[in-house]
Amino acid sequence: SGLARELGGARAAARCDAERLSQALSAAASGVVSYLAGAEVPIALSMTQSGALVHTDPNTVRQVTKAVSGRLAALLAGEALHVLQKGKAGAGPSHAAMRLQATWLAVGEAQGRFDCIDTNVKPNTTAMERAFSREKTLRSTVARRLDGAQKQATAILKRNLAAVDLIAGHLMTDGVVASETLGDLLAMSEERKW
Repeated sequence: SGLARELGGARAAARCDAERLSQALSAAASGVVSYLAGAEVPIALSMTQSGALVHTDPNTVRQVTKAVSGRLAALLAGEALHVLQKGKAGAGPSHAAMRLQATWLAVGEAQGRFDCIDTNVKPNTTAMERAFSREKTLRSTVARRLDGAQKQATAILKRNLAAVDLIAGHLMTDGVVASETLGDLLAMSEERKW
């Protein structure tokens, strides 16, 4: 019937809106954690038809070790936010892709290679599996590093949930949050730490 069709369309629109909000919240969480963890200052956050993006300038990396720590936490921020909100890890494709990127970075860090800090480069899963099979302690080293980064992201997000919501709202409304605006919105947060 016509009513069923209308209800089905409304439900589909609500699911789409919920997915866009989830993407905006994840991008806002990544932007906040990147900014506050000392990795780099995001140039902007933006919404696209396929999701939300955090745009960074690799030239703003503050120092390699701090940058890697901050980047790992930022990559895991969406997942950390999901755990804070839902009480369990999410299985969304964007969280899996970010975790893979974080794993690639942690493997590179453990091996003393920092060429994998560029998140525009796709992780080489074959090279990671070879490294895991060659270096017996690498998997546990990487797991500990990712666990620490997840805890760092969670701690930053707990102190800045209001800022994440505010930034996600701006992202949903305007489609873009520039670096200056991100800084201004974070300044409104009570627990700004840098």
